Amino acid sequence: MRNWKNPAKRVFRFHNCIQAGKDSADREGMEKCARRGLLAAACVVLAATAATAQMSHDEDIKAKVMALERVVRSQACEQKDLKTLQSVLDDGFVRVNANGDMENKTEFLAYIDAVDALKSSAAEMTVKVHGDTAIVTGTFQSSGILHGKLFLYRGRFIDTWILKEGQWLAVASVAAPAL
Repeated sequence: MRNWKNPAKRVFRFHNCIQAGKDSADREGMEKCARRGLLAAACVVLAATAATAQMSHDEDIKAKVMALERVVRSQACEQKDLKTLQSVLDDGFVRVNANGDMENKTEFLAYIDAVDALKSSAAEMTVKVHGDTAIVTGTFQSSGILHGKLFLYRGRFIDTWILKEGQWLAVASVAAPAL
């Protein structure tokens, strides 16, 4: 049995096949060589096609998650759209805010409801896709009034999204203040 797992042996065997076809008038050997060459070419084409399809799929995911980030950060939070936030945050959602305080989904929604005149923006966002997980990084600026006191936060964030039952949900958010 041939060991086709070793790429060096495959190249050597393919080279020998080509030489056998050149050195002899053996038509059967040349046909065998041609079939191997076509098979190798087909494998290369299939691998390239699969890689291109994966890149396209990842770009679609990046666009979807980026749109969700914008909806959550720029619209739903500012408008206190708790229904939208409820639908895009996983039940196990956890957030570490710029002060280092940890909040679960219920606590985060209560915070959004309590803030007045919230303005939030994000920039420099990038999305990295890892299968059914997307990691978003970027910078943020948030301002508003909480319990009668004006606040302003600037920093960096990392948000984690997962594909769950066909829907992208935020499962974690970490904010770090700018130094």
